[in-house]
Amino acid sequence: MTDVEQRAQRLLDGIQRRKQAELADKIFREPG
Repeated sequence: MTDVEQRAQRLLDGIQRRKQAELADKIFREPG
């Protein structure tokens, strides 16, 4: 894996983690 590929992968991982965190936040905030 090249340096560019690793950087792109880290970026994607960060985006996915942020999406999951936002989703979890919505789920936990809504009653029920």
